[in-house]
Amino acid sequence: LLAVVGLQHKEIERKDLNFKFIEIVEITANVIAFIVAVILAYMGYGVYALVYSALAQFLFSNVTYTIRGLRSRKYTLRLKKAELKPFLSIGGYQTAGQFLNYISSQMDTLLIGKILGMNILGGYNLAKSLAATPAGIINPIINKVAAPVLAQMQNDESKIQNSYLKMIKILSLINFPIYFGIAVLSNPIINLLYGAEYSEYSKVFKWLCLYMLVRSTGNPVGSLVVAKGRTDLEMYWNIFVFCTMPLTIWILSAFGINILALGLFLLMFSYMFISYFMLIKKLLDVSILEYLSQMNYALIISLIMTLVVWCTYHIGGQNNFSFSISILTGIITYLILLYFFGLRIDKELFSRVYIIDFVKKR
Repeated sequence: LLAVVGLQHKEIERKDLNFKFIEIVEITANVIAFIVAVILAYMGYGVYALVYSALAQFLFSNVTYTIRGLRSRKYTLRLKKAELKPFLSIGGYQTAGQFLNYISSQMDTLLIGKILGMNILGGYNLAKSLAATPAGIINPIINKVAAPVLAQMQNDESKIQNSYLKMIKILSLINFPIYFGIAVLSNPIINLLYGAEYSEYSKVFKWLCLYMLVRSTGNPVGSLVVAKGRTDLEMYWNIFVFCTMPLTIWILSAFGINILALGLFLLMFSYMFISYFMLIKKLLDVSILEYLSQMNYALIISLIMTLVVWCTYHIGGQNNFSFSISILTGIITYLILLYFFGLRIDKELFSRVYIIDFVKKR
């Protein structure tokens, strides 16, 4: 209920690219929530310290957004069906699509627990959560900016196409080396974070890393469909995924958790091509070769880096020292390769995505 009060005002700030104000509010709200939680926990409130902390966080942020919105903009009561129809259409398709997407994303957990048992599900969930962490940190940074920025360009096909492709390139340059690196070091990472008793899930973790790698490249399409007002395409895509993913999981579960993880990666890899024809091709005038070429350099240099990391770790004796050295070697190798291939991420590359020039003009 508290979130609803200020949500619309927050989205308007995001649409106007006022990200500095949004982040100041969010950081302040988190600091307040932390202070409230510590004080109440010290006073003996127990688990309710977390409950009241969350309420304090939402109360501060949403009241702040509401006050700013009411002060900076003039609102009047207005209700016309003709004006609401296009927004309800876009929102309705998006809501239905996201609902199906959420169910599809949880189907693996539901079916694995039912078919393979709760013990295997526990190890799978640990591996899946760890594999999702890098993309969960990196992708929102671009996705938060992508929707309003692309929306500002929705009438300029050339600019929106160029910006979308640049987003894919940046995500690839960041996510590919991270996911290839942790995939090749899956065994020591699992042992370090979860203990040797979970080492049997290192292969599951490896395939889920590659699964998340492919999935991360498709995230910006959600912002694209919203900017172009074609959330109906996203809903049809989510219906397709909802029909195919549970069936695939159910069939592959009979072959064990390792084969299932491999199958999920291959399924996501096929989705990358299918989504091009179902979504991207209908929204942008870009060929599949041009689309895939945005990931070429990131893929090549990441694979070279991965080979260096693998050799360093195994030659070094597969211990904690060689693990640390392999990570450092991988980072240095990747940076050198970036420079060698002439793919330094300069201001021009980022300005295309974050529209630095556009913001300055405003």
